[in-house]
Amino acid sequence: MDCLTLLRKFVTNKEKVIYTDSNNSPVEKIQDAEQFVFGTDARFPKDTLTSYPNKQAKGFYSLAAVLLLLEYQQKDYSSYLKNSVAAGIVSISFLDKKPLLDYLEGVTDSLPQAKIESNLILTNTSPEAETSDLTGEPGHQPAKRMYEVDPKVVKALELEMPKKSRYSTMMEAKVDFTPGLDRMILYKLIDPQATQPDDFLKKKGPPIIIVPLNTTATITKYNVKDFLLGNGHKSTLELLTKNAIKPEKLVFERTEILDDHKLPIYTIPNGLPAEVEVIDSVNDLKIDDWDRVVGVFCVGKEWQFKGFKWENSTDLFNNVPGVYVMDQSEPSFDPNLAKDWKVGRFDLSTSTPLTYSRFLESFWKSIDSHIKEKKPWYVNSTPYWS
Repeated sequence: MDCLTLLRKFVTNKEKVIYTDSNNSPVEKIQDAEQFVFGTDARFPKDTLTSYPNKQAKGFYSLAAVLLLLEYQQKDYSSYLKNSVAAGIVSISFLDKKPLLDYLEGVTDSLPQAKIESNLILTNTSPEAETSDLTGEPGHQPAKRMYEVDPKVVKALELEMPKKSRYSTMMEAKVDFTPGLDRMILYKLIDPQATQPDDFLKKKGPPIIIVPLNTTATITKYNVKDFLLGNGHKSTLELLTKNAIKPEKLVFERTEILDDHKLPIYTIPNGLPAEVEVIDSVNDLKIDDWDRVVGVFCVGKEWQFKGFKWENSTDLFNNVPGVYVMDQSEPSFDPNLAKDWKVGRFDLSTSTPLTYSRFLESFWKSIDSHIKEKKPWYVNSTPYWS
């Protein structure tokens, strides 16, 4: 029985696959495992390839990649990708994910592209194996005898591995290709028609920061550029009395963020985009555009998030960095606004040049950390959108 068929049996029967290290001791994480134990039926080494083809790499997905996908199937795909990279496992593509899960969960009876053939099954032939197993009490007699594999067969299977494929090169080389692979997978997820990572950037544009639409907010499209570049804060109402015009499209570079003495407050890390776009309405955002959102200025009220991808403050700020800029000197100030939200806070009424500079440094650091962690397609990419 091949490993995918056996895994399907375990998934549908809600049985657990045990991960073990080189000493046959159970471990929690896939990256710490050396074998995958299917009860008393079989053991597979960590580097076992399944019969499910990886069309992009012209090889086969590993059993480790499938087991990791099962662990993260209830979470968003980006979480799976992130953990695949952390574990050093080539991940299963977004397009291949659903057919595989449907098969494993019994929704479909077969994998159309799978070439079903025997996988290598390791056998524990030690005396202890005859009297105990990982799924029962000491002394428990296994119900089935595991199959033994001739070492010559093992060698033959190793020689059949597609040594010259992109997949096998990444698996065998000592150079860590996973960050680049993660980026390639992510841009394919967002735009399957893209032929290179920069195609995503060309079509979609720079990172987006969302500000409130209402002119009574402390930060709006009228004053956000100056505020974020270190030029201080002017209220929107003050600017409107001077006939200020709201920019229809607001894109600016953050290469110079200076304090009152023209000294740099913050320097962008190498490889991250200098340009950002600011919007105050999400009505024109498509689903894919939300992958560009890297920050949100809030007013402290939930109604602001109507029409957002995440329509409540908890979900929103678990996915995007947020900030609440307030002015406690205002008569209408409510100290309970955004009180328990996961956002940074800055008070204009007590601001000094030093606290302002520290706020800007902290703000841009959080944005760039979010980009590096959650938006890898922006790292070391050529900006075509300007």
